[in-house]
Amino acid sequence: NFGLAQNTETTTFNISLTRLGEQGALEGNNGYWRNVGRMSIDHRLGTKISFSAVAQHTRSNRDVISGSPFVDIYLYPSWIDLRAKGPDGQYLMVPDPDVEQENPLWRQTTRHHYDARARTLGSLNARYNPVQWATFDAQLSYDRADTKFQEYVPKGVPLSATSDQPATGSLRLNHRENDTFNGSVGATFMRQFGDLNARFTTRGTVEKETTEFFEAEGRDFVVQGVRDLDATREVYNVSSNTQDIRANGFLGDLALDFRDRYIFSTLIRRDGSSLFGPDERWQTYRRVAAAYRISQEDWFNLPHIDELKFRYAMGEAGGRPSFSWQYETWNVSRTSGLTRETSGNSQLKPTFTREQEFGIDIIGFNNRVSLELVYAHQKSRDQIIIVPATV
Repeated sequence: NFGLAQNTETTTFNISLTRLGEQGALEGNNGYWRNVGRMSIDHRLGTKISFSAVAQHTRSNRDVISGSPFVDIYLYPSWIDLRAKGPDGQYLMVPDPDVEQENPLWRQTTRHHYDARARTLGSLNARYNPVQWATFDAQLSYDRADTKFQEYVPKGVPLSATSDQPATGSLRLNHRENDTFNGSVGATFMRQFGDLNARFTTRGTVEKETTEFFEAEGRDFVVQGVRDLDATREVYNVSSNTQDIRANGFLGDLALDFRDRYIFSTLIRRDGSSLFGPDERWQTYRRVAAAYRISQEDWFNLPHIDELKFRYAMGEAGGRPSFSWQYETWNVSRTSGLTRETSGNSQLKPTFTREQEFGIDIIGFNNRVSLELVYAHQKSRDQIIIVPATV
């Protein structure tokens, strides 16, 4: 580990580097390693402006275990030497002919399976306070994730200790890339009007997520020692997909507090998402909440009751579907051609959920005992289901 940090009157920054390595308990397996680099900075410009930035990059690699070596090892008697090697310097596939089972050490050293990952995170935050009762802020974040997976059996490596299978080799690869951007801009205003405290918040958001995926498998290598799909005679299970998801939204949130006993808040949110049909992409949701702290009234006098509050809340939300659910989907096959799978729905809209909650909060005996009674009711409609194609 390495770390460097400094804190001044206006600036704080931190830099760290971390290396983690785990060899594991299995000979012939390289285990797991991870490298992480992180940097953060906070800075203030006078008394009204401040900003912060964070960046992090992570890389990791896991040598994937082949088969079930920690189970297979129990099939061997204790006197059999699994570490015995042949004239070629390699572990013996079958150390003892009386046990027709692959040597787990041999299996690990003759195959190369791995899972590699990389991730980059970054965020920027800025805040501006021109006056005491107003605050403006902005955020921007980025998230990039890459995953690579490989299963490689070289040409010439036997596939079974008990049956005669062609040792022609195989290679399976898949790769996924995911990019996510999120941004928001908001403002908060807080004022006091006599016994009334008021706060109003407004915010706009934008989201973008793209995903690329590719997978393919190859069999029967033409030559030895070439780990490449182009070097196989048969390539199959080739698949790829691309996803692009966009979402925008804005909201207004008003909160009122009168004499610290009458509390009210309401929120209106307008959300838009590309996951829904063209005519249903924008939806409006609401939230209302109110509370009455009757124990703050001058005339309130119940023995041993320190706090008594009645409250009510109602909120609405929408559920998002998977990326492909609004589209008509077809299966493409080299042998059977096109086959219709799902009918899709160009008018797809979100699942709508409304929840109402009634509650009573009681605190008594000098704040030693608390009791919360809640009744909640939730109702959802427009459930999203997959409809198979009929033709």
